[in-house]
Amino acid sequence: MVDAALLVRSARERAHLSARDLAARCGVSTSTVTRIERGEINPTLAMLERLLDTSGNELIVMAEPHRQRPTIDAVRALRNEIVAAVGRFGGTNVRVFGSVACCTASDESDVDLLIDVPAGTGLIGVEQITEAVSAVVPWPVDVVTSGAARGRMVHVLDEAVPL
Repeated sequence: MVDAALLVRSARERAHLSARDLAARCGVSTSTVTRIERGEINPTLAMLERLLDTSGNELIVMAEPHRQRPTIDAVRALRNEIVAAVGRFGGTNVRVFGSVACCTASDESDVDLLIDVPAGTGLIGVEQITEAVSAVVPWPVDVVTSGAARGRMVHVLDEAVPL
């Protein structure tokens, strides 16, 4: 949540303006500015933009869509794109493990993929695959190679399901 009082007060102070100066330049009363800065009233978006602009700042409002929980069906719907992204770097046999495979994923979950890679593929290659897959799915992605899973993550081999 944005604190309009803090935004206005810090912008005004950085601009070396008094509340009276800011009010005069914006065409509002000094009491309006001080009440906003004390959090007693909330400015409209237009008023907030005017106060910040007058103080030498730009108001940028962003909204991002809610992240939806990754499901195995949603991931499988992107199968062709994921397989193509993995394949560009020589990866094959894409499988899903973790909370998505177990159907226990939450809105905060990532997608865990298990892949086979050619011998000699190093960390940079795996990171390139991760970035390529991240570009085609709307969730964070972790990629583990089957070679790495054979060590301390052997359970991954058992729980992985085909993409």
